[in-house]
Amino acid sequence: MATPHESDPHRDANALETIETIGHASSSEDLTTSTSTENHDSTGEKAPPNRPRFPTHGLEETRVIEKTGTNVQQEITEEDCYDELGFSFTSAKKWWILSVIFIVQVSMNFNTSLYSNAIGGIAAEFGVSDQAARAGAAIFLITYAFGCELWAPWSEELGRKPILQASLFLVNIWQIPVALAPNFATVLVGRALGGLSSAGGSVTLGMIADMFEADRQQYAVAFIVFSSVGGSVLGPVVGGFVEQYCAWRWNIWIQLIFGVAVQLLHLFTVPETRTTVMMDKIAKRRRKDGTSPNVYGPNELVPFRERFSAREILATWIRPFKMFLTEPIVLTLSLLSGFSDALIFMFVQSYGLVYKQWGFNTYQVGLAFIPLLVGYFIAWASFIPAIRRNIKERKEKPHDEKAQYESRLWWLLFTAPCLPIGLIIFGWTSTGPPIHWIGTCIAAAIVGIANYSIYMATIDYMVCAYGPYSASATGGNGWSRDFLAGVLTIPATPFFQNIGGKNHLPYAFTILFCISCVLVVAVYVIYLRGPQLRKRSPFAQQLSSAREEMATGGHRLSRMPTHSRANSFARSQQSVRVRQVGHISSLISFRCLVTDIPLLRKQVRALVLKQGIPISFVHTSTVSYLTATMTTASFKYIDPTSYDPHATEPFKKPWTKVDGAGNSYRLKDYSRQVHDLTGHEKEFTTDNCGFAVYTAPAKETSFTDDKQVKEGYYGEVEALVRQKLPGVKKVVIFDHTIRRREKASPRQPVQLVHIDQTPAAAEVRARRHAPEDEIEGLLKGRYQIINVWRPIQHPASDFPLAVIDGRSIDPSDFVKVDLLYPKGASQTGEVLADPSSAASTEGYEVTGEQYVIAPNEKHRFHYFKDMTPDMAMFIKCFDSDSELMTGSGGIAHGSGHTAFIDPQTPKEAPGRQSIEVRCLVFYE
Repeated sequence: MATPHESDPHRDANALETIETIGHASSSEDLTTSTSTENHDSTGEKAPPNRPRFPTHGLEETRVIEKTGTNVQQEITEEDCYDELGFSFTSAKKWWILSVIFIVQVSMNFNTSLYSNAIGGIAAEFGVSDQAARAGAAIFLITYAFGCELWAPWSEELGRKPILQASLFLVNIWQIPVALAPNFATVLVGRALGGLSSAGGSVTLGMIADMFEADRQQYAVAFIVFSSVGGSVLGPVVGGFVEQYCAWRWNIWIQLIFGVAVQLLHLFTVPETRTTVMMDKIAKRRRKDGTSPNVYGPNELVPFRERFSAREILATWIRPFKMFLTEPIVLTLSLLSGFSDALIFMFVQSYGLVYKQWGFNTYQVGLAFIPLLVGYFIAWASFIPAIRRNIKERKEKPHDEKAQYESRLWWLLFTAPCLPIGLIIFGWTSTGPPIHWIGTCIAAAIVGIANYSIYMATIDYMVCAYGPYSASATGGNGWSRDFLAGVLTIPATPFFQNIGGKNHLPYAFTILFCISCVLVVAVYVIYLRGPQLRKRSPFAQQLSSAREEMATGGHRLSRMPTHSRANSFARSQQSVRVRQVGHISSLISFRCLVTDIPLLRKQVRALVLKQGIPISFVHTSTVSYLTATMTTASFKYIDPTSYDPHATEPFKKPWTKVDGAGNSYRLKDYSRQVHDLTGHEKEFTTDNCGFAVYTAPAKETSFTDDKQVKEGYYGEVEALVRQKLPGVKKVVIFDHTIRRREKASPRQPVQLVHIDQTPAAAEVRARRHAPEDEIEGLLKGRYQIINVWRPIQHPASDFPLAVIDGRSIDPSDFVKVDLLYPKGASQTGEVLADPSSAASTEGYEVTGEQYVIAPNEKHRFHYFKDMTPDMAMFIKCFDSDSELMTGSGGIAHGSGHTAFIDPQTPKEAPGRQSIEVRCLVFYE
């Protein structure tokens, strides 16, 4: 925490005046952080800065500091306990949890379809028609559609595990009255309550976001989608044997046995994954053991009634249906997805009619569903390379709208036609002998490929296209699948029996073929005309406007706190939890340090209520960001009047010596505001701003033995780089620099805003240090220079490192400066400066080049106050895929950085010590 300013008697009165603008639409992508640090290599090249982005707008939650008497209540952030959250689970643990959730999802969908094998027995025992008995299947699916939406909000507040356990328990309980039913009415009531008790994908998809970062979710989603569609097919496969050899009630008992086994497996092997609930528990544990007596979880500081009112829940439940009816993209894709899923449940009703023509008995009819499962498996396997291709395309074209959105439908262009193709083949091969039944099985597998692909691709596309509204968009998708399946279950058999006379089956499937053709055509329309359709969408257009504002330096897009089966995507993982109402959100800009936080909270709350924003979406920790520490300091820039900006020849260009004092230009002090990044680490990445900060304790602590640093610490650095930067092919560490603010040290903190290398110098570095037999191939791919910086022994309070947000640096601010070395000298040798030779270039030669940053009042400075040795900062000096190198935006080139004098640093603070290790990072 930063040292607070002296109390200002006018501050409380001015707090409300700092709220400058209200009513702008706001949304945001996942927040990631970084901090600043300074770099200088042993050759004298100054290390690159990392440019954090410190948004000045948006209701964003980070850390709450609230004074109550003499106590300070501090809200824990994800960065404070990241290693204890689901994101940090081992891969084995994550996939074990996913495997259990896979089985849970299978059991829930198993319950929807196995009942159909009990229809004959129910009709015979209770004296109702088969058609009436089918109502038990229909009512379960219809209430299941609503149950998934109703359960979701509670899992966000109370946790995934208790809600999933409650759901499984109630579903199991409601199986008992059905299994023991004395009359048909009991069957219907039990089935209705069982469907309503099913949480389904609303919770299981949410768990993916609890454990996987946004850019790594697609594989996990594909896995869980497979369980969702696969469970519906498992029911009739098992049910065929049960119907053949057991009484109808065993169909229900088997559901109960499977459900209880799954519930126990989940209870004993799956931990809580919901981030905010885990943070609450971590905070309580730290208070109890005395580690952090004043730390509180994100939900502990807000009364439950304010976070979770009936009005807000109702608004959340209504939004998916509103989008379903008013958004063309949502309506079309949801109808396609719902129709595809409804076919499976219509198949359940039609298979008896089809396969009994070949003399299949009951269990053989059930086995005929296996080709559908084979189709699902083929589709799932095919999506793995498709996802890989999509990730690569999005990375290569960060500002290509089609690459970011419609490319997610690319594989569906090839698999969606399988739906009408499979239907027409199934219909005209279902006429019985002399046509072999294998034709229908092949057709069923083709339909299975389409059904899986449609569900997977439509979810993926809508999540991306609707950002903060994706939970509602995908909620409409999931609801339509279950609801349409339930509604069409009852008329399915009459439809197949009564259309077309003798050719009733082929004609019925031909009608379905025609409907599916219309819906499949819509996929191509959306793929080709998606940008135009989104521009007509009020939801998507508002999201687009917010993204444009973010691209020009405005606030970040935030996730909607909506609650549906895909709300996991509505709140993609973020170090800083964000709660905003996407269609009415406030932009608040603070320019002062506020000390009366309770007063400020009341004022913010009154303000947002005036705008009609549900107050639970404005968490009390919102205020912490608004009161982020800021100070004013002096920064040393190159004086623009002291050099010739047009000079290109050696020794006429600006130059500086690396073996001591001496340069051809003057420095000039400029006063700038600098913001403390504490609590905002995850908002910054090496891609979005040029740097990142991580909690990463090192085994080495003193760094006094150069050999030990190279043999031990270099390995730690390489492992950390590979862990934090996905897709790394090779890491080459070429040197390190240790700075100690002591008289005897040749390496003092550098007070000059700079970046270590120019692009030309970066390539020279790569060719000098990478293996000769690999370098040409490595340079064809993406490569970077990353400096890994950390304090030594004590916090870096004295002469901390400040960085400029690279998005605030104009290309014209880069000034190329030659680095001079003594002729013939080793570039790793260093001596103290000789003041008498500072102005002379005799005996020197140009051996390197760096960027010095020219002054610009738009530069946004940040620093990590009192950064500790257990933290490491990645500072990017060069990126071959950056906007500066490619001409397209989105990837930061590097970050200007410098040491500076923090006016808040205590006089007794020890001199700063730090180490930076410089790495060439090559990508696949």
